[in-house]
Amino acid sequence: MLEEQNESRSVALQRLPLASRALRNMGRGRARAIGVAAIVDLALVMFLILTQINSEIPTIGGHGRPLNINTYTPMCRWMRVESSLLREPGEHPLPREMRAIAPRARGRPRSEYRPRVRSPEDVARLRRHRVPAFLLTSEWVTESGYPVSFRPWLAVPANLAGKIVSDYRLLPVHDEESLRAPGPVELVTLLLRFDPLAARVVAQRNRHRLDPNELYRRVRNEGLERPATKVRLQEFAPALPKVGESLPREELRWIERNNPPLPAAQ
Repeated sequence: MLEEQNESRSVALQRLPLASRALRNMGRGRARAIGVAAIVDLALVMFLILTQINSEIPTIGGHGRPLNINTYTPMCRWMRVESSLLREPGEHPLPREMRAIAPRARGRPRSEYRPRVRSPEDVARLRRHRVPAFLLTSEWVTESGYPVSFRPWLAVPANLAGKIVSDYRLLPVHDEESLRAPGPVELVTLLLRFDPLAARVVAQRNRHRLDPNELYRRVRNEGLERPATKVRLQEFAPALPKVGESLPREELRWIERNNPPLPAAQ
């Protein structure tokens, strides 16, 4: 009985290309003939696959091996093989011991986390973890001789600006070392980013505490030559190059006269 089944399958395999060739040569149009031939090829292949389960077929798979996932099966050139894993409703996921952890790049965490900064205490925690973040408040500017009020700014290294979630406005700083122990020079440089006139007044009222060389380096590192020229910071750091136009000196003096320091800041 097994020999008869094998013989019938061998004959079907031999007729497989003949049937396709005959249908392709039909006179009803090449496109229609190819489509019919593909259907016949597929039907014959499916028939052979279904009839060879649980039996050994020397003509399919070779060497008398039973059909399995590694068995060679002839296919027509119009067939496309697709495979996927599906979970039926009610099935449970694989147990934990069967789920391997995906490889990760060396030195990178398995999950990426972003620090959330919402209070001065959060900034202090970042600094304790050696993240050079600094909270610029209006109180510090007022104590430095320029009475002003504004929402706090969070100054962070430029490479971390896009990785911190914060309710504060961010000030990306290229020279992150300037944020580790900020002083008057760093305050003037930060103010140049959003209030150059305040930077001018603070520089004027803390002139005895400014290091010209340090101010030059900070301004150059941040690329703030243009706002520095606008408020004439070359008077405090002569080496700074002039970029753009400067405000008249009389206007700068008027701003200083109309913004006197508070008594506690004098």
